[in-house]
Amino acid sequence: MNRQKLIFGSAGALSALAILAAAIVALLIHPGCSILNSFVGELSKYPSDYLGSSPALIFNIGLAASGLLMCAFFTGFGLSKGSMLYTVSSFFGILTGVLVAAQGIFTMNNIQLHYIFTTGLFASAFFTGAVYIAASLTSQGIGKSSLPGLLLALASAAVSAVFAVFVQFGNMPYLLGVPYAIRIKFIPFALIEWIALALIFAFSAYLSVRMILSAFSSESENEDSSLDFDLKLKSKKVRDIEF
Repeated sequence: MNRQKLIFGSAGALSALAILAAAIVALLIHPGCSILNSFVGELSKYPSDYLGSSPALIFNIGLAASGLLMCAFFTGFGLSKGSMLYTVSSFFGILTGVLVAAQGIFTMNNIQLHYIFTTGLFASAFFTGAVYIAASLTSQGIGKSSLPGLLLALASAAVSAVFAVFVQFGNMPYLLGVPYAIRIKFIPFALIEWIALALIFAFSAYLSVRMILSAFSSESENEDSSLDFDLKLKSKKVRDIEF
């Protein structure tokens, strides 16, 4: 059993579970909020005191935890691969995790910063998926084992790109200014944001499960033929010490 793969893979799976649990709890106890007409960031906005006791605090803790766990997973994912493209995809995956965590800190209470980090989050998710597709196609092609990851990466990248463009050029400030009580029941781009977030975590969860399963197998698919995961991790530590 490869212990490092198991640890990093578990971090990715826990990341998806953390954001799912936080979102469900926050939606249930947040008055008036729905994935059909409320944007993700609205769950993170504190009604009065920053970091005050509210449904927002629960959701923001979940965002921070899931983002940091995602960073840990993509760090391990990058180390387990022998391809430069996979490394680049992992870099954007780590950046996506950082920006997910930032959503729980730079909330809609600071709207301008929140817009910047939200755009960055979905733009980074787009590059994570897009570069992963390039890496997978060049190393594996299209097959039964690679197809689910390719489809999830494509869906995640496409929907994330659409929402990132909307944040910058759409009428999001106007929509956010409408109170829940008189807001229309269905706002397409609110649902698109939730779908994009779900796809981001579904993609990372899929990769996490594959890493966990590979930790218990003797296969070394998509890894450098001369170094296994343990040796890569050790060599990185040696380089860091020498530096």
